[in-house]
Amino acid sequence: MWDDLLKQDIKAIRSFMAIVECKGLSAAQARLHLSQSVISTHLKHLEDTLGVVLCHRGRSGFELTEAGQEVYDICVELTEATLHLRQRLDNVRRYGSHAGGSLRLALADQLPERFNTALEAAIRDCYRQYPGFHLSIRMQSPEVMAQSLATDECDLGVGFFTKALPMLCYHDAISETQCLCCGQRHPLFDQPDPPLAELENHHAWVRRGYMPNRFTAQFLHPQHMTATAYHMEATARFILAGTHLGFLPQDHIKPYLAAGQMRVLLPDQTRYQVTHQWVYKAQTTPLVHQLMQCTQTHLATL
Repeated sequence: MWDDLLKQDIKAIRSFMAIVECKGLSAAQARLHLSQSVISTHLKHLEDTLGVVLCHRGRSGFELTEAGQEVYDICVELTEATLHLRQRLDNVRRYGSHAGGSLRLALADQLPERFNTALEAAIRDCYRQYPGFHLSIRMQSPEVMAQSLATDECDLGVGFFTKALPMLCYHDAISETQCLCCGQRHPLFDQPDPPLAELENHHAWVRRGYMPNRFTAQFLHPQHMTATAYHMEATARFILAGTHLGFLPQDHIKPYLAAGQMRVLLPDQTRYQVTHQWVYKAQTTPLVHQLMQCTQTHLATL
């Protein structure tokens, strides 16, 4: 039965996976570029072939059955195995062996130095193990990164994500401390730390463009957000100009602190943690998991 299914019903499997990941037939239309009736026919054909009900759909919404979840998991394994096979065959064609492959990695700017060190070690390991390996790296804001992954423009990303997309998988990579910074040219630089309320009500702030205010609102309520920056270096420009207060990662500000160009305000009250995450599609290549695992292994030793 499975031989016939794999030979004849790949389209039905793809439709079923899209239905599950998009949480419904209607939402799957945009991904598959098929009409709802065609998708529904694929789903019914798959159910008839397997002899089980895969999902419930109706006014109450979309819900996978227990059998449907198991079939979906099997389909994911099949897709990953197929991608791996294609990758190996392509490497044989290109390099005369399976020792190759390509991976497109997206990184948020200014990740913690420990993570960068671990990633560099993982890159060395991958190139030693796979002589034909090709890695490309781009720097992106988290929101652009998530969109690139969703549209298959890259394979793996690392960043701080405030909203999870349902078609992507997220795993913690590393946490870091964010510090409230004041530049040398700011009026507060040579003054004792003021009360928190003064910072909130009487000074201008620069906000992180991709980070909702709720991530600092637990302890801060700045009233004058008059600048926006989408990268750490852009945030630093406002702070160094002396016009704004803002948050920067602890690793990032070390050179500025050493040079006397910045100081940290009210560190015990304003510091907070963010966790950067790996993000990728469930149907991805083994190289993605290998680079992730290798990086985390090196990170654990630092």
